[in-house]
Amino acid sequence: MTHERLPLWNVHSVNIRTNNHLEGWHNRLNRKAGKIHNGLYELLQILIAEQGVMDTLIRQ
Repeated sequence: MTHERLPLWNVHSVNIRTNNHLEGWHNRLNRKAGKIHNGLYELLQILIAEQGVMDTLIRQ
């Protein structure tokens, strides 16, 4: 096997190229919302809470 192909096997620093992580986040957001149609104020509360969760995860 040639050494030119070896870097292709290492995916440690590669950016995510699928949208599965985004679909998972969207599914979690929908479960937190609890209903199909939310008002603007309810949506803002959900997004602010989600931002707090993400800030905590980033700091860990």
